[in-house]
Amino acid sequence: MVMNNLKIMAFSAVFMLSVSLAVFAEGITIQLRFPQKSMTVSKIGGYDVVRLDGCELFGEPGEPLLPTKAVYVALPPGFEMTEVRISANKKIQLPGAFNIAPAQPVRPVSQPGTVDFVPPKPSAYSLGEAQPAEQLISTGEGSLRGYRVLGLIVYPMQYEAVERRLLLSTEMTIEVTGKQTPGALAASDESPTAGDSAASSLVNSLVANTQDAVPKRRAVPLYWRDRCDVLIITQDYFVSSLETLRDWLYRKGYRTKIVEVGDIDVDYMGPDLPAKIRNCIKDYYLNQGLGWVILGGDVSEVPTRRGYAFTSGKTYGSKDYLQCDYYYSDLDGSWNADGDEYWGEYKDDQIDMYPDVFVGRLPASSLSDIKVLVRKILTYEGAGEEQLPTDYLTSAFFWACKLDDRPTWGGDAKDSITEATIFPSYWTFKTCYDRDGTSGKENVLAAMDEGYAIINNCGHSTYNAASALYDAPKSQREYIMCNDMTRLKNAPRYSVLYSIGCLFGALDLDSLGERFMNAAAGGGVAALVNSRYGWYSSGSPGSGPSDLMDREFFNALFRGHHYNIGEAFAESKVHYISYSKRSKKGWYGCFRWITYGMNLLGSPIMPVWTATPSTMAVDYDPVFRLNRDGFLARVTGREGRPVQGALVCLTDRHGWLARGTTDEDGQVLVDTPYVESARNFDLTVTAQNYLPYFGRVTGVYNTDLLLSDGEVTPRYGRSGDTFTFQVHYFDDDADAPFVIEAYVAGHYFPLSLLEGTPADGTFGIELVVGDGDCLGDAFHFFAVDGRGSFKRFPPTGELFGPGIDDVKPDSAVSSPQYSTVATIAVRYLAQDDCSGVASVELWFRRDDGAWTFSGLSGEGSSGTISFVAPQEGAYDFFSIATDNAGNEQLRVARTDTSCTYDSTPPSSTLRCSDYSSSSNLRIVCFAGDLVSGIERVTLFYRFSTPKPTKSSSSRRTEWQAFKTLQWHQGLEFAFDAQDGPGFYEFMSIATDRAGNTEHTKTAPDASCVFDYPWVALSIWTDAREYHTGDELVVLGTYENYHGGPITADLYLALVLPNGEILYMPGLSDVL
Repeated sequence: MVMNNLKIMAFSAVFMLSVSLAVFAEGITIQLRFPQKSMTVSKIGGYDVVRLDGCELFGEPGEPLLPTKAVYVALPPGFEMTEVRISANKKIQLPGAFNIAPAQPVRPVSQPGTVDFVPPKPSAYSLGEAQPAEQLISTGEGSLRGYRVLGLIVYPMQYEAVERRLLLSTEMTIEVTGKQTPGALAASDESPTAGDSAASSLVNSLVANTQDAVPKRRAVPLYWRDRCDVLIITQDYFVSSLETLRDWLYRKGYRTKIVEVGDIDVDYMGPDLPAKIRNCIKDYYLNQGLGWVILGGDVSEVPTRRGYAFTSGKTYGSKDYLQCDYYYSDLDGSWNADGDEYWGEYKDDQIDMYPDVFVGRLPASSLSDIKVLVRKILTYEGAGEEQLPTDYLTSAFFWACKLDDRPTWGGDAKDSITEATIFPSYWTFKTCYDRDGTSGKENVLAAMDEGYAIINNCGHSTYNAASALYDAPKSQREYIMCNDMTRLKNAPRYSVLYSIGCLFGALDLDSLGERFMNAAAGGGVAALVNSRYGWYSSGSPGSGPSDLMDREFFNALFRGHHYNIGEAFAESKVHYISYSKRSKKGWYGCFRWITYGMNLLGSPIMPVWTATPSTMAVDYDPVFRLNRDGFLARVTGREGRPVQGALVCLTDRHGWLARGTTDEDGQVLVDTPYVESARNFDLTVTAQNYLPYFGRVTGVYNTDLLLSDGEVTPRYGRSGDTFTFQVHYFDDDADAPFVIEAYVAGHYFPLSLLEGTPADGTFGIELVVGDGDCLGDAFHFFAVDGRGSFKRFPPTGELFGPGIDDVKPDSAVSSPQYSTVATIAVRYLAQDDCSGVASVELWFRRDDGAWTFSGLSGEGSSGTISFVAPQEGAYDFFSIATDNAGNEQLRVARTDTSCTYDSTPPSSTLRCSDYSSSSNLRIVCFAGDLVSGIERVTLFYRFSTPKPTKSSSSRRTEWQAFKTLQWHQGLEFAFDAQDGPGFYEFMSIATDRAGNTEHTKTAPDASCVFDYPWVALSIWTDAREYHTGDELVVLGTYENYHGGPITADLYLALVLPNGEILYMPGLSDVL
């Protein structure tokens, strides 16, 4: 539901310290309380800084700095929200007068120097009424893996600046009113995927009303063999190196698949490769229950998305290109709703912001890199060839420098973590701080080489240098460089690093974070780093947006329930989503910036050690009966106490996997899918802060009554269709079934023998089922043999089916605009939310003719159909999809996409005058193409002199391109005869819109002689003296530079004996 349509009424609001909840038929009520004793007041520069436990402290620069808090409310499925408001509020005036400090602006961590203090704004500090006027702000609804979450911001304090009074709300009631759709809350009988369980834990740590946190049901339930928990996306040349990681994750209990980028590029649609990769992830998420994604390679191998939060400087530049792997985590919407070049814009692109899967990247650029990264992960998890040292896993190294000249000390920011009882008391710390005089490159590198479980950094950095000593003259400052990271030698004591430094993890550059991860003899196993700026608050160390997310990550890791790094990282971002959706820039916008720009380098499903690991004892029968009672195990740990939450997994080499989680008594009964024969299984047990347990068990075949291969055919259909329910019955005592039934739609139906013998045969029944419910029914089989033994199939739970689908599917096709070959790649994308797409037919027409079925079709919801055009022309295409229930898309002729097939080269020619006395030659170009039309024409010329002269020899140049015309019919243009007088030849080569290029010509299209308007002319007479009546003969020679006759105008001046000059009329003649 769109929150912009909600009416928000705020009488006043309060921050939640203790919560009591009540759900009514017409809405959700949340009671918020906190005591006055949770408030502290400190003096800074003559101003009062008021803090509340658990609240953030920030605001717009120059306005009163007051506590604020994000609150999240779970909205059940089918709940139609109409209003959110504060319905009751208890407010007190705090004793005393308060001069509340003005909020200061945030700034990038990479901007050192002096920071000017922003004084109180007169407009804010001259108000008599309480501010902020609204204490409750709704930032809208989002979806976290199917959970609906409403984000709110509450302001527990108000300030009356003129009177210097401070008001505190001690009790507040928030009401979210609406209407619940009947039946929408029906519980799903489908077992949750591993990703669902992780998301449930994340939601429960976020929302105030956990009892209302119910995810949206899947349209089609997942069979266990169809599930994929972890997807590794990589290049083909990395696959073999990543198979070791895949096999380990599979053995732990996570179904893991590897998909190549090249296959994604072909099989999925999207405007570019990142969009196709995201559509692949979305496909696995919706249809296979995907929970975690590992991007196996640097951005040159697996591209990321450029996210846009806001412009940090005066103009949009490279520092604003946020390298954003979070694009692959939040799968709602397109991230580019307005269709421009900026992805993830505030409001314009309608970003949901809540994660649906957990994403991490292995930043490998080579085979050696990927092998190093996999080796480190396995070692750190206790499953590698290197033995994991356990003596360093409760030690942390904090490294911080001076941030500005106010001064703002990074060490003070780190104190907000080390002194806040976030880490358990048994953790030890080493610090290198400018503030304490313990910093410096030598000290930092020495500590990193020792090997600490966690490294936390706060200081100035760029992609290839991080400050190690900054409180010094500029020439004496010291930095950690990329090569220093590469040379780290702390193996196998690998570290997890969190840095708020700018560009520390720039994915598009050879960055410090990548070098830290790829260091062969040390470095880290995970890094949480910025691809662009981190943001801090000058004068308020530990209060900046990056500092808050930093601290929240460790809260999630040590105080929450998320020991997998990807989930803890997600919680640190989710905690601030309400702020990131509040406004574009300032404090709020910075949370959006960091959410986009901060990425996880490493495996998102890797557990982080938060205590020294112990060993587990696992009690089980090494031989168990298959297809009967399941596998029973009990796990104990320290001092023999039960281990709750241990993941117990059985796997074999044929893709079979069964898993379960221990209860509070350390016990688990693992339900085992049907197996037709005895076999050995690998047993793996993992638990938080315990080393993995590896064992081997044998499953033996059940010789009692056996039911198998239960199914309904077809799996999908339409209302009123007939479906066959059948199951295979076997009894090695040769007993026929005394009872064999199918339980469908709340009723038992007896089955009849379809084939085989009564003791070893297939039994079934045909039923007409259908109520238009896209979710379908659930069923199981039950049998009793002649000796009283009974079985159920499946042993627990239900089978899905039949799926009733009366909704027609939808589809569309796309193609290139032009093709020079007859084979046109037509891509199709179809959708059916119920039974799924079965096939897609391709229809076409040529040059606006009649529509014709191509005889071609594709399977599934997406793919490519190779259409062979019978002849040249303009082809239009549309598609008709059919779903698995037999519904066919409406046969309405329409044009989804068009492609012009043109394999014939175009033609062109030029025309110009044969002679020109001007160097500005006029040339006319003509070109034609009957199919796709002319795209452009490239013009060439060459120059020559026809014969040698007294001052130069004859010469000819090669053909030179001098102009490319973007075509429209008939172009006249001027050519500058820059080579001087001579013989110019011209030729044109045309290219049509399909990409065909005109054949190279053997002769020029046109030529022109360019000659200056003068020639060399010498004249003389045949005598020196003439008398009256004599014939005057004028002789002469001329030189025409380019040859040929000339026309000469002759003028004579005669000097008579008396000195008079006689001018003769001009004569003209051809010489």
